[in-house]
Amino acid sequence: IYGLGCISRGCSKPIEPYLPTLIPFLFSMFSDNSPLIRSILCWILSRYTSWIFKQEDKAFYFNRLIQQLLEKTQDNNKRVQKYAVTAIASIVENCQQKKILPYMDAISSYFNLALQNYHQRNLVVLYEAINTLS
Repeated sequence: IYGLGCISRGCSKPIEPYLPTLIPFLFSMFSDNSPLIRSILCWILSRYTSWIFKQEDKAFYFNRLIQQLLEKTQDNNKRVQKYAVTAIASIVENCQQKKILPYMDAISSYFNLALQNYHQRNLVVLYEAINTLS
């Protein structure tokens, strides 16, 4: 699956016809037992945000993406937490404000929980993400 993230920038057009099948498959892998898989999924899906934004079924794609990433900010694994926060910050930074505005309350709530639970290294990542939100 790592290759999907690697080709997302240079080869996004050729892979686009397969994304309606690939993205739901990637969503289903968020429950994988491996923290490495879950962290890579955060990164991969954040790289396909522009495609996800274009989809008519926002509830299935974008809402699900944000919810999955927010849940992963509370993951037991610190690497998964870091990648989830970084992915959310990347999405916020790269999308139009009006598109992300409806999700800001949920993002703020999850980031508030993270502030209470994160330790030194992930706190730095979280502070940077909070700065992106402002």
